[in-house]
Amino acid sequence: MRKPLLDKYRSAEPALDAIRSQVIASELSAEPPLGFWATLWLELFVKPRLAWGGMGAAWLVALILNVSSGSEQPVTQMARQPKETTQEVMQMVREQQRMRDELLGIGVVSVDLSPADRPRDGLKPRSERREEFAVV
Repeated sequence: MRKPLLDKYRSAEPALDAIRSQVIASELSAEPPLGFWATLWLELFVKPRLAWGGMGAAWLVALILNVSSGSEQPVTQMARQPKETTQEVMQMVREQQRMRDELLGIGVVSVDLSPADRPRDGLKPRSERREEFAVV
C-alpha cells in the first residue's frame, strides 16, 4: 500500500525540495533577533517618529506662547500682593459662614423631631450588631 503512494507522488519531490531549500535559505539569511533594548528603542522612538515630532511641535508652541505672553509681573508676585477688603467682600464672607453654620447645624436651635426623623444612636452594620434574644 505504501509503495504505490510513494511511486505516485515521486514526481513532486523535486518541487518540494526546491521549496524546502528556499525556506531554509531565507531563514538563514534573516537578521538575528534584536535584544530587548534595541527592540524597545525601535518600538518607542523610531517607528512613531511622526507622533513624537507632533508632540515636540506642540510643546514648542506652548513654550513660545508662554514666553511671549508678556505678563508684567510673575504670578507669584501677583499672589503676594494684598487685596483690599471692602464691605461687600466682608458681607459675602459673613453670609457664607452663616450658610456653612446652618448646613452643619452649628449654633442652630434644635427642633423636636418625630421619632421617624430622629437619628438613631448606635447604628452599626449587621455584621457588628449583637442581637439579644430571650428564650422562654
